[in-house]
Amino acid sequence: MSGSRGERGRFCLFEVGGSRLALDIASVQEIVPNPAQLTRAPRPEPFVLGMVRLRELRLPVIDLCALLALPATTGPAVLIVLQHQRQLVALRVDRVMDVVDAVPEPLGQDDTAAAALTPAALTDPDSGEPVYLLDIDALLALDGIQVTSIEQDTVDVSAHVGASTRSQALLVGCHDMQLALPSHMVREIQVRPTVHPPVIDVPGFVGTVELRGTSLALFSPLRLLGYRAPAGQQGKSMVVLAVNGYRFAIFVDRVIRMVEFEEAAVLPLADSSQGRDLFTGLLPHATLGESLLVSEAGLAQMNDLISIAGMYARAEQISETSQTPWRRFPFMHFKAQGQFVTPLYQLEEVIAMPETYLPAADVERGWVGSMSLRGQSVNLVDLRRLLGIVTPKPASHVLVVRCERFLIGFMIDTTRRIEYIDAPSDSLIIQWRGDNKTGAPPIERCKRLVSIGRGSHQKVLSVLCLQALARLLARETEDVCCNFVSADL
Repeated sequence: MSGSRGERGRFCLFEVGGSRLALDIASVQEIVPNPAQLTRAPRPEPFVLGMVRLRELRLPVIDLCALLALPATTGPAVLIVLQHQRQLVALRVDRVMDVVDAVPEPLGQDDTAAAALTPAALTDPDSGEPVYLLDIDALLALDGIQVTSIEQDTVDVSAHVGASTRSQALLVGCHDMQLALPSHMVREIQVRPTVHPPVIDVPGFVGTVELRGTSLALFSPLRLLGYRAPAGQQGKSMVVLAVNGYRFAIFVDRVIRMVEFEEAAVLPLADSSQGRDLFTGLLPHATLGESLLVSEAGLAQMNDLISIAGMYARAEQISETSQTPWRRFPFMHFKAQGQFVTPLYQLEEVIAMPETYLPAADVERGWVGSMSLRGQSVNLVDLRRLLGIVTPKPASHVLVVRCERFLIGFMIDTTRRIEYIDAPSDSLIIQWRGDNKTGAPPIERCKRLVSIGRGSHQKVLSVLCLQALARLLARETEDVCCNFVSADL
């Protein structure tokens, strides 16, 4: 036990839930304000409130009221950061009162959980009242307690120095949790269709959905990842994932956006005694906050998930043996003072509009300026001006397109959604919609009418080919054919 009973020591006195407690001052690293919002902790017990950032570390925050069965408080609070045997944890308390010298004395036998955490008491020299001494060793030994290991964080950071790798992830919101799904796992995003009841009682398994004539298992990400999902929780969208080659779906409340990140920037999580590690770490973002990065390896170890997904995959393979090969055609829907669509694979990247950039002189023709993106220059073009629309509304996103060795960024109002269309691979038909005559405005020469699918499954889209537009803007005298669209799709 930290702070031996019967020996004089120095103790930090604090108040929580109307009770007064004490901690060995040797374990108190610092006292910090309680933040307005905490990052959701992975698979927490009820007494784990979340995670707080303390410089370069993420610390779990323990609610002592819930842990000690004390009355909950809603007023101001502070965090006591403990460091014990190179483990860090933060305790939420109402207020810190004083530091005193005292001799702790053991209490009588009591079988309650709270008594096991406070087996001794000391006397406040000012008031003469007893103060319970919190046993830090017993606290950190509890099932479900999460801590941050200093050695782990030090090793993780140094191991990535000079060896950064860029990856992509789709950020989604599930109730009050924000998840980052590695992009190589994501197959498509759809409005959630009708859900058929599950045929087997498995935690997190919600039922089955029909998607283009095939059945997919649908899971609740909260329950799948070990959280208590709110009663009646129903997501509005459905994200189709693939793990070990098996497809399944999860429902989410909102799809936020796709982001790029350096793998070295992923922050390690607190140590947990909750079994399999289903998260790689915390993915920070300057404007979107922190997200829990889901581990594909962790999902692959969930036997029930893989078994159910594999069952539907085998049924799908049998049904496809006599069918014509299909192909996936992805499109980005966006707004630029109107609704537009462009082939997703024509985009190098989608980024937020920078706050500052180097302005250009030729604004009337749409050129706005230039910016730097990871060491490369990007020429900014206001797509709305090319469309003949002058608006004082600032652009919020930039669609970056590569044109050989150049990068051109088309400024738009906002992105809307990504649409995936599965259809026979030979059903794609591209027709001109704008004016293809030499000398016509570049924006008119880049409008297409695209047909995908056959019969009742045929879908027609009015498409703006930004890659062709970028080539015309870079070399205005050269004709641009549209056959590259089919190759890039």
